[in-house]
Amino acid sequence: MPFVIILLHFVTLIIVLFAERKRPVSTISWVFTLIFLPVLGVLLYIFLGTARYVNVKRKFGKKMHYDKAYRRIIQEQLEFIEQNRPNFCDPASLPYLDMITMHIRTSESLYSDDNKLTLLPSAQDKYAALFRDIRAAKKTVNVMYYIFRNDHIGNKLVDLLTQKAKEGIEVRLIYDSFGNLKTPAKTFRRLKAAGGQVIKFLPQPFLNLLRVNYRNHRKIVVIDGEIGYVGGINIGDEYLGLDKTKTPWRDTHLRIEGSSVATLQLRFLMDWQHLTDEKMDDRAAVKKFFSSRKFDGSSAMQIVSSGPDSPAQQIKYGFIKMMTGAKKSLFIQTPYLIPDDTVLDALKIAVNSGVDVRVMIPGIPDKKFVYYATLSYVEELLQAGIRVYAYNGFLHSKMVVADHAISTLGTTNMDLRGFSLAFEVNAFIYDPDFSDQCAQMFLRDIECCRELDLKSFHKRSFWSKMKESIFRLLSPLM
Repeated sequence: MPFVIILLHFVTLIIVLFAERKRPVSTISWVFTLIFLPVLGVLLYIFLGTARYVNVKRKFGKKMHYDKAYRRIIQEQLEFIEQNRPNFCDPASLPYLDMITMHIRTSESLYSDDNKLTLLPSAQDKYAALFRDIRAAKKTVNVMYYIFRNDHIGNKLVDLLTQKAKEGIEVRLIYDSFGNLKTPAKTFRRLKAAGGQVIKFLPQPFLNLLRVNYRNHRKIVVIDGEIGYVGGINIGDEYLGLDKTKTPWRDTHLRIEGSSVATLQLRFLMDWQHLTDEKMDDRAAVKKFFSSRKFDGSSAMQIVSSGPDSPAQQIKYGFIKMMTGAKKSLFIQTPYLIPDDTVLDALKIAVNSGVDVRVMIPGIPDKKFVYYATLSYVEELLQAGIRVYAYNGFLHSKMVVADHAISTLGTTNMDLRGFSLAFEVNAFIYDPDFSDQCAQMFLRDIECCRELDLKSFHKRSFWSKMKESIFRLLSPLM
């Protein structure tokens, strides 16, 4: 082995052991990978392992102060809680005051109970509502997607955004460079020519382009500061079930009207400023991007974001609170199931406390190496008494429902990458009526599933078990 390769290998080991300060399980996995796959291991570490992107802390660690009124409300909510006077809470939300408090403290997540929520259980439903709302936009349209395809639905949306830009509507679009390697820049040329603003998330240099970590996995649309969208559905024909290798495609999205849209808007504007270093006047930004109307919805919720720029794993904390706080039932839908030890223990604690815990995963995978790791955890869940279902198609929905009373929908998968390595956003909803809708949707989805049982699962071939064991060892790297 040439001296340069040996030196590079040695330096990489030193970085893993002493510089990165990764979790011990991740460190051990990387050490073994580098020892047994010296050349390939170094390449994998460059693209998968580096936890210190040069500008992540600097660019994304800053705070934004556009909406001072928003931050004043956050402070007031904390003061009411500390004084044991949570009079801002809907009575139905009071049993979850501990979770609400946690999200306020860790994520500066505004609690509001004047929201109107619409559950969108398919891309057809989401696109129809989204296009209708964009057509009616009067001031601003802010769009952020991990994937934005250069296909029929992608070009249809670009055409609509271009038309709105020509009408004088301020249009801003963020798309992730890695998630759109196949999407040429010319896809957005007509939108830019019409006055729309388009930027890539971490586009340069070559290594960043191929780096899997630090991707913007958020899917946010905010229209006129009054209507927001968040969930699992990106922009692409495959979400309509048009990819024959992954059909039927099952996904979930959420439409929001209410005060929580301000948190989505703030999240978008923070990401925009961090990517562009654009300076905005506070008063002008509030007037332009945030609604002043009073909303008459009745759903209580918080918008929570997390990412590698955060010291805490805020969304994962919310998942764990739901898991350990559930009394009767816990329903989970996720396309990727690679939990860390804390989440795995929380699920086991729930089921051993008498909670009906059910997990739904895809029956048709889109990433086989991740699916093998998922299956290795399935066996452990089945052994613990958790019921596991494989959807007859590709399941991309990201949803957790506890006791038919609280729920969360968003962009975060139940895996290590979603917890800490990607920029994510979720809605945590304290509305029994809406959460029961989510639970009933889960129960209907079971009719399109195959329930996995431990006895049959043990009959997998030796080769299948071997692949699952190998990819489980590598799961901290995924």
